[in-house]
Amino acid sequence: MHSLLDPGFETEACPPYGSEAARALQAIGPLGCLSARFVEDFHHTLLDNPAFSTLLARLTTAETIQLRLRQAQHLEDLLSPDLQADAHRSAIQRISHIHMLAGLDSQTMVLSLQDFHTLVLKHLAAHPARAGRRLGIGTVVFGRLLNESRWMLEAIRMAEEKTLHTLTGLERLDLSSVRPEIWIESAIAHLQHNMDGLTGISFGRAHTNGRFVMEFASRGLPAVCALVMGKHEADAIEGAAGYAAAWQSDRITTLASLTDEAFADSGWRHLLTRNQVRSLASVPVIGSDGAIRGVFTFWGAHPGLFESRLMQLWLRSFQHIAELRFVRFARAHASDSPLTLNERQRYRSLLANGQLVMFYQPLLDLPSGQVSKLEALARLRTEDGEFLKPAQFLPAFTDDDLILLFRLGLLQALEWIAQSDRIGQVFNLSFNLPPEVLALPYCAEIVDEALGKVGIAPERLYLELLETESLPLSGSVADTLRDLSELGVALVMDDLGAGHSGLNRLSEFPFRIAKLDRDLTSQIASMGKRGIDFLDSLVRMIHALGMSCTLEGLENGEMIEAAGLVGVDQAQGYAIAHPLPPEAVASWMKAHVPAPPGQPHYPLGQYARGFTRQIHFIDWDRAIALHQSWLHEYEAALKAGNALHWRVVSRDDACMLGRWLKRIRITLPGEQPVLDAIEQAHTAFHLAAGDHARTCQCDDASHSSGIHARIEATSDALMREIERFRAADQAAA
Repeated sequence: MHSLLDPGFETEACPPYGSEAARALQAIGPLGCLSARFVEDFHHTLLDNPAFSTLLARLTTAETIQLRLRQAQHLEDLLSPDLQADAHRSAIQRISHIHMLAGLDSQTMVLSLQDFHTLVLKHLAAHPARAGRRLGIGTVVFGRLLNESRWMLEAIRMAEEKTLHTLTGLERLDLSSVRPEIWIESAIAHLQHNMDGLTGISFGRAHTNGRFVMEFASRGLPAVCALVMGKHEADAIEGAAGYAAAWQSDRITTLASLTDEAFADSGWRHLLTRNQVRSLASVPVIGSDGAIRGVFTFWGAHPGLFESRLMQLWLRSFQHIAELRFVRFARAHASDSPLTLNERQRYRSLLANGQLVMFYQPLLDLPSGQVSKLEALARLRTEDGEFLKPAQFLPAFTDDDLILLFRLGLLQALEWIAQSDRIGQVFNLSFNLPPEVLALPYCAEIVDEALGKVGIAPERLYLELLETESLPLSGSVADTLRDLSELGVALVMDDLGAGHSGLNRLSEFPFRIAKLDRDLTSQIASMGKRGIDFLDSLVRMIHALGMSCTLEGLENGEMIEAAGLVGVDQAQGYAIAHPLPPEAVASWMKAHVPAPPGQPHYPLGQYARGFTRQIHFIDWDRAIALHQSWLHEYEAALKAGNALHWRVVSRDDACMLGRWLKRIRITLPGEQPVLDAIEQAHTAFHLAAGDHARTCQCDDASHSSGIHARIEATSDALMREIERFRAADQAAA
């Protein structure tokens, strides 16, 4: 730093602040013309610096005037007799922050500060202060200059750490949801809150018609344009992102200043100016297949914000993180037609303003032909009375919206079930549970509160877990699943066969039902007899895990018939009923005629019946073994304190044997009396087990020993009935 001193100055120990420093600097007197000459000289010095010269070229006239005023203020603060260390440090940190936001890197900033200091000392050397006081002035100013250099380096380091730390925060964002929309909004909110110098952040995609659509935006210009500005202006902003050219290439593009030629004749430039947008950077997100998934656009409040080496590195790092996340979300069902900001706000407003209406789709119990339960499906009612389907509005929803949808929808559906009870139509309810809600530590409390408020027994509620491949197998999610099971709610694995949902997940979670994906159903239907063989194997594996099987997406009677004959427990699809508004369910039920499967009418049904008859001996052995395993597992779970709710244990379809008995009636119609005896013994067994579970869970467990003896007795009676049937069946064969 000695090189900064004019040879006319000497240094002695003198504090740069305080009364002694004030007395020394008072000799300078009013700066007057000194300040104006200094700013003019410093401006010419900056023009010799290529980085600063580029920055100055980006400034508007008003910004140039502001810069000169700040430089004059910096000189006045530096030479002020009353300057305190804390105020001086804050001023230098503020100057450093502004310079970094304007795109200057640390080396350029340090060199410019040295130029500033050299010029200060040069002007002071020419000041007409008495020689006796020049020593004191030089000592104070030199001390302050040393502090400025140290504080600027400190401010640069802190700002760089803060900027890079935002990337660490991005990597830590929750990934419990597989929907890219949730991560996009979370990332935008995180960066808007933690990154300095941003007016806003947006994300857009190209519509199928080639028009660029802004889907997400933070607060600031991109966030408010579609909400508070006129439609023409909002459309103009959406089109503006095309100037970044990021959609046409896989490169990050930046615009350093609105004074660039690309904006010279822009019709929307005034919108950006009045909302203090002076620069932008567009970052394309490239998928694993090389296709662009979308473009993040960062709207800067300062010219040159994205031009420094630090910000260029930051943009590349952000692109890498975003692309990794989009690979993680590869199977997410992102809408092919991106939603505009107006559409997203509209759908959220409909939900918040009470326009949620639950529709109900019947599920058919195939062995009996009866409607066993209804699945509640969300709809949003628009201003003109149209009902929007989930595929239209779910991409617009945040985590908070999904939680609100679950709360409102579950309560509405349970209240409707209770009303149906009062008119004699008793249904169980199936309801979708998204991972965003399951991840809540109080998820089970939400369900329990809704059930208690309406007065519906927990065993009548089936929660379909969506996108289970994204769920962790431990921690709070495992606790929530255990709480829901202990509550008595049945857990359903939805969309088995879709994406990465596999049979291994069935054994990792306490599912009671596995639901086969509609796409899988369509593939099976197109395969003919080979499809029936495959479905039979899949159903047997599900039953082997002690769960029942539901097949969705059934489009014709032939598949319904074949599904029932290979052991599918429940069916759902347009061949049975479309989702119905609540007021239409009662009339549909009156028109529905239960038709339990009998003699098959379709070729696939005839094939399925012949196939199952050939191997029913093997199935009997498996069903008996699984019943015995169920008893052992029940006793072990009861001892461990995590057994099924006693009402569930009491049901004769709680184990595979109960479901098998309903199925065997279809393939062996001439054996009804013998099967009746087996079913009665099986029902008596589960009633005894249910009494035992209730005593252990709700009453005095010391009284359970006598009931346990009844369990063993009813189990023995059941085995005798089965062996009697098997002996007669084998003799007839």
